[in-house]
Amino acid sequence: MVSSCRHLPLISHTSLNSDLTERSRVSAPCLTYALDLLPLHRHDQFARQLYRALRSRRSSSSDHNGGDGGGEAQATVTFSTISAPLVLLSTITLCGLPFFLRTPPAEPTPVLLGLRRAVKSLSSVAVGPRTAREEGRLVVVSVEDSSETYAGVLVETIKRMEGDADFRQRLVDEVGVRGWRRGMFCVELEAALYKAGLMKRWEVLVGVS
Repeated sequence: MVSSCRHLPLISHTSLNSDLTERSRVSAPCLTYALDLLPLHRHDQFARQLYRALRSRRSSSSDHNGGDGGGEAQATVTFSTISAPLVLLSTITLCGLPFFLRTPPAEPTPVLLGLRRAVKSLSSVAVGPRTAREEGRLVVVSVEDSSETYAGVLVETIKRMEGDADFRQRLVDEVGVRGWRRGMFCVELEAALYKAGLMKRWEVLVGVS
């Protein structure tokens, strides 16, 4: 199911995931998904599932509106990439730390993924079977650099993790004091990577052909 690929921040804490999910959505009133924690070998599968979900949504909207075509079925796909042309091993390692330090560790997809590759993976996967009724592709409508906005979200999250007693206690209850401290470090490091321009955050609006 596509819903399993919904927006997932880097830290595994339930409360922190929920908080970052709500705060990091930009202005798009459509479905939002993130690829940061999705392994590269599952990107094609994700594109196919997302296409079918949007196509179904468009069909449902068309039926609801009396067959007039309905509204546009679109989704926002967010992901991070390492800033090109940074290829130093030390930089790659630093950008991968927020993933390696998770519990359990995650594949550092942003370190392996570039903007061009990500966009291609979304728009080049044909959905079978090859019939006039089913064949189609995701169409990239727009690409936006949301690094500054996302960095701001992370900074605000750091403030909440440290200064909001209720939120802090929920995190401590979930993962313990050591887990809370590790989470703080990971979010602070991630924010610093965006502020320093070592990583970029992208929002890609996609529809169906």
